[in-house]
Amino acid sequence: MQPVNLLVGLGVAALWAGAVGCGYDFDAPFTEPWKPGVDASDGALDVTQETKTDASGGKGGSAGKGGTGGAAGTGGASGQGGTAGQGGAAAQGGSAGQGGASGTGGIAGGGAGGGGLEDCTNGVDDNGDGHIDCADSACTAGYTCVPAAPAGLWSQTGFHRSHAGGDPSIDCGPGFTTTTFHAGIQPTVGDSCACTCEPPTGGSCGDSVRHYSVKDCAGASKPVSQGICEPAENSAAESYDGNLQLVSTGNCASTAVASFAQPTWMIAHEFCRPALQGGGCPDGNECVPKPDASYSWNACVEQSGDAACPTAFGSKFTVHAAYADTRACNPAGCGCGTPSGVSCIGTLGQYADGACSVATGPAQPVDGQCHALNAAAFLSLSASTQGGACSSDGSATKMGSVVASEPHTLCCQP
Repeated sequence: MQPVNLLVGLGVAALWAGAVGCGYDFDAPFTEPWKPGVDASDGALDVTQETKTDASGGKGGSAGKGGTGGAAGTGGASGQGGTAGQGGAAAQGGSAGQGGASGTGGIAGGGAGGGGLEDCTNGVDDNGDGHIDCADSACTAGYTCVPAAPAGLWSQTGFHRSHAGGDPSIDCGPGFTTTTFHAGIQPTVGDSCACTCEPPTGGSCGDSVRHYSVKDCAGASKPVSQGICEPAENSAAESYDGNLQLVSTGNCASTAVASFAQPTWMIAHEFCRPALQGGGCPDGNECVPKPDASYSWNACVEQSGDAACPTAFGSKFTVHAAYADTRACNPAGCGCGTPSGVSCIGTLGQYADGACSVATGPAQPVDGQCHALNAAAFLSLSASTQGGACSSDGSATKMGSVVASEPHTLCCQP
C-alpha cells in the first residue's frame, strides 16, 4: 500500500473512533458497560478528554525486507527497506499499521563477454577468461612454452628426437613439419666388382647375291653389291638368290659390373617445426603444440651448415640431410676373348627410283633361296652381323666411397 493511502485510511478511522468516544461519560464508574453513541455523564461529546483516556496507538508496521542481490556478474544494488507503518488512531485500539512494502530487488549484473573455443596459437583471448594461448588452462594439455629461436639464420624453435638409423621415422603429429636428418654413415659391406664384355661390334659380311631377269633364278645373272643402288629390269619376271658370308666377327669391349650395398646411417634425427606460434608465455618464449607424447623430445633450433650453438640451446648435434656416393668399378684390369656365335643377316630392297628411296614392295630376305621380285626398277642390298658373345677375363677394382653430405646443426636444450 502506498504511504498516502495509508494515512488517509488512518484519518478516517480516527474520526470514526472520536465520534463514538464522545457518547461515553468518563466521570461515571468504570464498571458501567460502554455503549456506542451514549455519553455516561454530561452528554457532551468530550472528544478531546475521552480520546486521551481511551485511545491506544496502533503498532508500527514491520520494516520491509531488503531486495535480493543481482545474479552473477556485477552485483545489483541492494533493495530499499520498506517504510514503517503509521500508529493507530485514538479510542478503540487502532488497527495495526500495515507493514512496509518489500524493497525492490537489485538488478542482475551483466555477465562477462566471450565464450568461444580458445585458439592456442593466435595471441587472442578467444574464450573470454582473461588469458591467451599457453596462459589459458584450455591450452595446457596440448601446448607448451619454449624459448624463442635467437635472431639470425636459426629456424623457429621445434622439437628433436633421435633413434637408431634402422628404426622407422616418426611423424611429429598435426601442426608440425617433420624433417629427418642422419648421422654416422656406416661402411658398406659386400661391395663387389666383376668383369664383363659388351656384345661384339665391328663385324662384317661378304655377299654373293645374283639378280636374274627371269623367274626361278635361271639363265644369265649379275651381282648385287652392298650399299649400291643397282638398276634392275623393272619386270614382273625378275628374281634373285644368294648367300651372305661372315668376314669378321668384330670384337667385344670389356666393362665392369658393380654390386654395391645400400648405404645406411647409425642414427636418425627427427626435427619437428611447428606451423604456428602463440603467446601467453614469459618474455622470450613462445607457445607451440606439444609433439607426440609417446616419445621423448627436446626443444631445439636448426641451421644449415656447421654453427656454434646459442646459450639457451647448448646441446649440439651435427647431422646430415644426404650422402654422396662416389663408388664405381674400374674395368682397366678386364679383358674379353674372341667373339663366338656371330652370323650374318641381310635383305634386298626394291625401289622405283635411282636413289633407292621409294620402295615398291617389302624388302626380301637373303637366305640362299630363290625369291621373285616385284617389278623393281632398282635394288639395294643390306647386310650386317648379329648375335655372338665374348668371354671375360681379368678383374675389376672398386673405387670411391660413401660420405655424409649437406651438414646441418641441431642445438637443443639438455
